[in-house]
Amino acid sequence: MKTKKEKCVHCEELIDSEEGMYFENDDGEHGFICEICEQEAEWDIRIEYLNYSDDEIEFENEEGFEVIEANGYNRVSREFKSEYKRLDGWRGYSYPVVREDATEEWVELVSDNILSMSEDAENLKKLDSAVIEFVRENKIPLARIYSRSSNVFSTGYDLFVPKKHLKKLEMLVRTLKKEYRDKGKYFNTVATGE
Repeated sequence: MKTKKEKCVHCEELIDSEEGMYFENDDGEHGFICEICEQEAEWDIRIEYLNYSDDEIEFENEEGFEVIEANGYNRVSREFKSEYKRLDGWRGYSYPVVREDATEEWVELVSDNILSMSEDAENLKKLDSAVIEFVRENKIPLARIYSRSSNVFSTGYDLFVPKKHLKKLEMLVRTLKKEYRDKGKYFNTVATGE
C-alpha cells in the first residue's frame, strides 16, 4: 500500500505522512511537519516551574525547576501559550499568555528582557536570584518564562505567580527593581551594547 506524501511546512520537502505529524497551533495555523524538523524546532517560550508541576514537564534543570520548551507544533503547557508580535517582515518576538482554561489564576509579577552579556543582564540575574530564594523559602508557585526574539542579543524574561500570592511578592519586587533595574542604564545598554 502506497503512503500519502505531505509537504513539510518547515523544510518544504515531500515526506511520507507516516514520517511526520499533523498539527494545529493556537493561532489556527495547521499543517504537516516532518519528524526531523519537529525534533529540531526551536522553542518559542521556555517555561520553568518552581513549586508547581504542569502535566507536560519535559525535564528538570540544574536549579530544580521543571521545564517545558513550547513551540508552535506540539509542545504545549496547560497553563501558558506563546503568542507572537510581528514588528515587520523580519523582526518580532514571542511572549507568554496565560491560557483561559489554566488551572491557576496566574498573574505577571515581572516582565523584562535579558540583554545578553551585559551589566544589565547581571543585575537582572540578581533580581531573579532574590525572588527565587524568597519563593523557595515560602513554597510559592512560580513560573519563570523565557521568550525568543528576532534580536539574538535579547530574550524575554517574565515571572508569573498565582494571584493569591501576588501581594506577598509585590513589595519585594518593587524594592529589588529600585536596586537592580535602572531604566537609564538599561536604555544606554540597548543603545550602545555596553
